[in-house]
Amino acid sequence: MIGNHWERVDGIFEHLNDITNPNTVVIVVSDHGMESASAPEAHLSMNRLLNALGVLTFTSDAKIDTSRTLAYWPSGSDVNMGATGILLNADALRAFPEYGGSHQEALEHLVEALSSVRLVRAGEPLFPAVHRSSDETNPAFREPLARSDIIVHLSAYTRGARTDDLLDLGGETIPITEVLTLKGDITGAHHPLGVIMARGAPFKSGPVFARPTVETPVSDVLQRVLGRAQRLDGAMRAAQFLGLLDRATTLDLCQTMLYLLGVPCADYMQGRVLTEAMQRSYVSEHKGTLVADYGEIGGEVEGESAPSAEELERLRSLGYVD
Repeated sequence: MIGNHWERVDGIFEHLNDITNPNTVVIVVSDHGMESASAPEAHLSMNRLLNALGVLTFTSDAKIDTSRTLAYWPSGSDVNMGATGILLNADALRAFPEYGGSHQEALEHLVEALSSVRLVRAGEPLFPAVHRSSDETNPAFREPLARSDIIVHLSAYTRGARTDDLLDLGGETIPITEVLTLKGDITGAHHPLGVIMARGAPFKSGPVFARPTVETPVSDVLQRVLGRAQRLDGAMRAAQFLGLLDRATTLDLCQTMLYLLGVPCADYMQGRVLTEAMQRSYVSEHKGTLVADYGEIGGEVEGESAPSAEELERLRSLGYVD
């Protein structure tokens, strides 16, 4: 799948080359890493969690036993989105007297049970928010999950969970692996080692995979070798760990663009200027500058306003803010 996207992006980049002046700087960057995943990715299995909480029963062939199940997750895949919905099985209420005799009481007990699940080592709730679907305020979740009885908001952790934590189910502690599904067929990983393509007068041709931390007369040759040595990725990671290589990441994009625009970079910024991707003559003629900070912005910026609670909740549910 990712290979097909690479071909599509490559075609778009070629089209940009055709319609722009050769001196025009064009930079294409991935928002996340696009390398192969180095380890199986883990996702929360909501029905396994409901089973661990005692409100869902599986049959011997791993199907849901509806006669002994109070709540279940109807989706056919594992949780990997901003929020998901859970359905209440009203026909099984009599089998769960501890959850009350009414639909409303059962919902309240289920919301409390799911809200109380905690990550032991992380020391925080597994879910940032759990409530009845009628209480959902985010339209991005309220409409698609309108038929659900309970909406569970997921953090970045629960959409890509680690396998070394424990879950506190309100008195009982279990390994989190009991409610996870490991996916070994992931073809891409989300991390800062992304894909950056650049074209224009400042840039030299050919791939650049990393920059030697010590400039030497053979730096250009070494960069060319590194650019074609994708099969040696493990060895290059080790070289980076030892401080011999400084690999480019998507965090470097901001400083690189500021440098190309002739704007000073702030000392506190993450990343660096990707000078190894540029012509030596251009770098020698354009000395970048560094400032401690940009100072305070004078006056209020028109049209600028603080994000609403709904906007913050949406960003939080997608894993972009804590």
